[in-house]
Amino acid sequence: MAENKDMTEAGQLQDFDFENTRGLRYVELFAVGPEWITVYNSIGLSEGPPELWEALDEDAAARQLGVEKVVKNGPHWWISDKVTLRFGVEQTTVGGIGYRVAARLPAFIAKSGAVEPPQYKILEANKEGVNVYSAGELVYELISPDGDAFVLQSTNISPGELATLGDRLTPAEGWQFRTRTLDQDWEIAMAGKVKVAADELKNIYNLPPEKDEPKDDEPAGEAKDLDVVIAVFPGPDSAGKAFGEFLSLVEAGTVRTEGAVLVTRDDEGKVQVQEAGDHAGRKGAAIGGGVGLVVGLFSPPLLAATAVGAAGGALAGKFAKKRVTHGIAEKMDKALPPGAAGIIAIYDHAHAASVDRALADAVTKSVAGIDKASARDLKAGLEEAQAGL
Repeated sequence: MAENKDMTEAGQLQDFDFENTRGLRYVELFAVGPEWITVYNSIGLSEGPPELWEALDEDAAARQLGVEKVVKNGPHWWISDKVTLRFGVEQTTVGGIGYRVAARLPAFIAKSGAVEPPQYKILEANKEGVNVYSAGELVYELISPDGDAFVLQSTNISPGELATLGDRLTPAEGWQFRTRTLDQDWEIAMAGKVKVAADELKNIYNLPPEKDEPKDDEPAGEAKDLDVVIAVFPGPDSAGKAFGEFLSLVEAGTVRTEGAVLVTRDDEGKVQVQEAGDHAGRKGAAIGGGVGLVVGLFSPPLLAATAVGAAGGALAGKFAKKRVTHGIAEKMDKALPPGAAGIIAIYDHAHAASVDRALADAVTKSVAGIDKASARDLKAGLEEAQAGL
């Protein structure tokens, strides 16, 4: 899942065109840092011969690349027939294999020494490039519960085993696997946020971006609904920067918010509020009013533990019921992975485009809706509970 976040470390970037790539073998190294994993890709430089790949020592590679840990990822085989990829121009040789910097991934997906993309879960990635699938060739797709077709980009099983791929997968509930033969060339251009998914074999699938279509913007000040967002970041540094940008928009009046919080989830799954901001864009706001509403919709138990003491049980139950009623619980409960940081905010839906820009560096975002009447009701309940303490 190539997330080309802050690719400036790769130096000058260039688009590379590769022909006849279906079945082309390549390998990758993941250099794991505090918040980001730098991805080194060998395509166009080396196929990662087995004798060199198997002999490559991860500890020695980590010392050479100046990171604490390197994880070997591969071998992989490309599935599209032609590809254009944006890589760093500079080349690095590790263990006799040539690499270019291809992307960066959030470090929280590195677990127990391995990089494990979430299975059958949709994430967003910043991707720049073009995949071309030729007429008469097979494409392999994962169909999401919403009916979206994610197309296989690369595979971890050799081309000779692809015929059995469907038999080896057990898709999560609501997901399906299929193959089909193209009757014409299919070009998938990616330039920005792309939704991606992975199966249990860690094969990567892209959702072809929709063509840009004009949308009627809802006039500011006339929005009837609120959006609840959880924007996930690799760690507190990147989340803190985006949190500041979001509150700057609030302070300037560009975005109207009920409140926002920056939270972290540790490796044991415990969530803590690190910073809060109110409707005026002020940091350090107490967990009350709109800020309490944000925390409560994300995690009623966290609200109870943080804000309302003895009144917490009843109020948490009220929030929990409202979350289920509005469908927020399903989207929000597992949106923030262990080891990650997140920004949670409630804002007018009319300002969604501005919020998206402020949170553009997020690894992924989960958004749900709540009507303003419900928001007022929950805020009143929160203030009543706090007044009684």
